[in-house]
Amino acid sequence: MHGEVIRVEARCTPAGAACPECAHWTERVHSSYVRFSAELPAAVRRAQLALRVRRFFCTASA
Repeated sequence: MHGEVIRVEARCTPAGAACPECAHWTERVHSSYVRFSAELPAAVRRAQLALRVRRFFCTASA
């Protein structure tokens, strides 16, 4: 039991997002990456949250 880690993996899958620069809506996925929260104690084991999020590419001509 000691040294075991409970890992919860979640995926964020929105259809698109607004560009933070010009607010143009896009659905073109640029890439994705995994974010980890700080490891938290869960009873005797450590718990780790891994969240995969998408990055979008702005398709506006400007």
